[in-house]
Amino acid sequence: MESENKNSSNLPVKVNETLKKGEQIIQKGKSLVDNINTTSNNIGNAANNLNQMGETYLESKRINSQTELGLEKIKENHRTINKHIDTEYKKQKQTLDKAENVIDKGLDSGDIEMIKVGLNTMMGTANHNPLEDLKNHLDDKIQKDFDDDDFIIEI
Repeated sequence: MESENKNSSNLPVKVNETLKKGEQIIQKGKSLVDNINTTSNNIGNAANNLNQMGETYLESKRINSQTELGLEKIKENHRTINKHIDTEYKKQKQTLDKAENVIDKGLDSGDIEMIKVGLNTMMGTANHNPLEDLKNHLDDKIQKDFDDDDFIIEI
């Protein structure tokens, strides 16, 4: 063992410097590997964050599309209901106008039965509410939707 100690203490200075430089290179290599690992982890984290952002973006676009579609359906239902109301009240007005003509003809001719038919028609039309029919139709549709087996309210 003593001979080994003597040999290591008697090594030329250049060999010692070379060994020190080798150790420094190894340390720099380890540091470089650590930096590469850290960078790799950072890139992986960034990729995961981008993936999550992409999923969030797609989800927000899906929700936005569903909202726009829902609003369009509501607008279309509104237009349909308004058109239905207009049509029903026009029919009611036409029926009242015809009943009025029948009454006028009955008064002109003195025909009590014609006046009676005109007044009964006018009274029936005036007592009929077209919105009630629409309400009943919508209530039936809503009831059918709620009777659907797929529709479940969880509490």
